[in-house]
Amino acid sequence: MKNHRTLHFFYSLGLLLASLAEANAVVPTVSVTVTPNNSPTVVQSGGGNVDLTIVVANSDPAGQGFDLWTVLTLPDGSVRGGGLPDQITLPASWNASGARTELIDGLDPEGLYTYTANIGIYPGTVWSSSSFVIEKAPASPPGGGLGWYQQVSGTNRVLTDIQFVSDQIGWAVGSSNTIIHTTDGGDNWYPQSNPPSSNYAGVHFIDQLNGWVVGSAGQIVHTSDGGNTWTEQVTNTSNAFNGVFFSDANNGWAVGGKPQTFTAAYSLIYGTDDGGISWRRQYRGSGEPPLKKVLFVNKEVGWAIGERGNILRTTSGGKEWTKQSSGTQVQLYDVHFISESEGWIAGRDGILLHTTNAGESWAAVSVGHNNAINGVHFTDSSQGWIITSDGGNPRVMVTGDGGNSWQFQNFVPPYALTSLQFTNSLNGWATDYRGNIYHTTSGGQ
Repeated sequence: MKNHRTLHFFYSLGLLLASLAEANAVVPTVSVTVTPNNSPTVVQSGGGNVDLTIVVANSDPAGQGFDLWTVLTLPDGSVRGGGLPDQITLPASWNASGARTELIDGLDPEGLYTYTANIGIYPGTVWSSSSFVIEKAPASPPGGGLGWYQQVSGTNRVLTDIQFVSDQIGWAVGSSNTIIHTTDGGDNWYPQSNPPSSNYAGVHFIDQLNGWVVGSAGQIVHTSDGGNTWTEQVTNTSNAFNGVFFSDANNGWAVGGKPQTFTAAYSLIYGTDDGGISWRRQYRGSGEPPLKKVLFVNKEVGWAIGERGNILRTTSGGKEWTKQSSGTQVQLYDVHFISESEGWIAGRDGILLHTTNAGESWAAVSVGHNNAINGVHFTDSSQGWIITSDGGNPRVMVTGDGGNSWQFQNFVPPYALTSLQFTNSLNGWATDYRGNIYHTTSGGQ
């Protein structure tokens, strides 16, 4: 950052007056105003300069000495200072002004910056402050926003799940303690601090502040401040959780279990009705492999899915779970419902199941191949997407007629896709095994 200082003042008397004012806790009648020379203030994605004017005024009946310093707050909340303060002396009823230039570099993150000028006793005593907002515009997506394009996630870890609560605010989680967050639709992703190490597998937020992440060794962590801080919740199990879902701030479920090793496998469902302060086991399926995903349409009705075609449903908030017939023995990877009656389940070998009667019966839907379907998402009963992979040819497919027909989209990512979410018919995101995140603002078309 470059600051061009053009405010020059004599300040010996000012230092003495400032010390006296601070000692006597007297706040002089002085003020500062900072104004951009051009408004609105927008810097393009390649970076640029913002010219501004700072005016300081002393309306006190005595001369005053004070410090002037500036702070630039970045989109992620971090700050950059303007160096050492200017030490200023103003006689009674005098004003002074000066010009400065703030540089927003091309490598700086996109989003909203706040430029603030303070006067007082540096650094802790502020008598007056003034600020304005600078916007750094996002880079234009390749192809003018059509199709899918890659976002920079800042990690090369396996990303296992992604969730957005709006078109701008979202999280992705993955292996080796990875939790990353965006507030600008994924144009910039930032790592978030998290508690003891885990391979995180599932994430669910009910709003922009309250969310839960689950992972290996029975790990469940919770945030109530958008992920700035995370708190570990006690589950009393060392088995991995693969999926998590909350219907509201209190009612939530986590699913997982133990795979077959030297001892028999079993599946697990844990539930909470107090936001995770206490978790209780709701289901243990002896001899059943772990469950992968869980989804609820309200606090009473939900589904959990897993290996060997296992589908479980509850209408009692998890107090009782009953099996539904999937008609397959393959591993199921993802579940999505748009209402209490209509939903889809995706799995290995090109399996895509559809129900319109809450799972009393599931019908297999042909997608034209037998590649694994790792994720499914519908925005209404007609429009939906799936991510497919046979290990070497990952693709995105779309339907506009409720799954009766599917077409490949013109996007071939380099690695197998792992999770998928859309916030509406245009905005969607997908993750892969190498930490990449892909975004579309055109429904992938």
